[in-house]
Amino acid sequence: FFCTETNGKHGSCEIGTCVSLYLNSLSPEVKHLTIVSKTCGGQNRNVQIRALLLHIVRVHPTLCVIEQKFMQTGHYYMEVDSMHSSIESAKRHIDIYSVI
Repeated sequence: FFCTETNGKHGSCEIGTCVSLYLNSLSPEVKHLTIVSKTCGGQNRNVQIRALLLHIVRVHPTLCVIEQKFMQTGHYYMEVDSMHSSIESAKRHIDIYSVI
């Protein structure tokens, strides 16, 4: 699932909806799933997401185990992080004009 920063908040409700839609679309052959998450408390590491994962395991016809692993803070690299950094650096040197 992709969304831009202009689409609103990206809290546990929005992330949970995406996770739920994805998990409910899994093939019936999937019985064990491992999810790797960043340690963002507002999106991944909170009681709402844990409750959602527990609910999915209880109601999904074939999924028996969902294992959620968290990356160690400060010890991971994701391509998207370097892209965000490049955009932030580039926009510092650009004049932005507004009609307001």
